[in-house]
Amino acid sequence: MVDMKDQFFDTAESYGVDPYLALAISDQETGYGTSTAACEQNNYGGLIGSQGVITFDTPQDGLNALMNTLRNYKNAGKRTIYDIAQWYCGGNEHWIQRITTIYNSFHQ
Repeated sequence: MVDMKDQFFDTAESYGVDPYLALAISDQETGYGTSTAACEQNNYGGLIGSQGVITFDTPQDGLNALMNTLRNYKNAGKRTIYDIAQWYCGGNEHWIQRITTIYNSFHQ
């Protein structure tokens, strides 16, 4: 995902999403871009549908899906990592801690 940095940030901005939060979630969900979901399925958010991990046709489609999901949470008033976690992963405390740690590392 290193080569997608500009695309990632541009897409987040176009959706009105905090790019650092989106990147923290993506890093956690994809093992810093090394997962099969990221590398083979263009799924940068660990997004799951009724058939399991969703495959996107292009990297941009995968980014759009992640940013749209985060925008929907934001529009529903879910703005903190804790609030997002309630919908994204059922409030998993480990997830909250990991996202918080990754997010904070961007702002040191």
